[in-house]
Amino acid sequence: VLRIADPGDAVAGDLRRRLELATHYGSFRPGQVFTDGLKVGGRGPQMIVVPHGAFQMGAGDAEPGASDNERPAHYVRFARGFALSITEVTVAEFRQ
Repeated sequence: VLRIADPGDAVAGDLRRRLELATHYGSFRPGQVFTDGLKVGGRGPQMIVVPHGAFQMGAGDAEPGASDNERPAHYVRFARGFALSITEVTVAEFRQ
């Protein structure tokens, strides 16, 4: 379908971009560390791949030392995996 689509077709263009991203980022494994190239040159921050799935977050009622903002324990689910910077990024670094 993409081969016969008009080059100016917005839907085909969007699909092409989504396929390119899926092909590129689909090759990463959970826990893998990588960096992306920056448009201005150099490399971006180290990122780690977080897989889709669910986990329990927060503290149980009987957990000693837990503060109120850690309760209640609840499940969090990520429908899709994502990448997260290994270290914090400052506003100035983000603006680069």
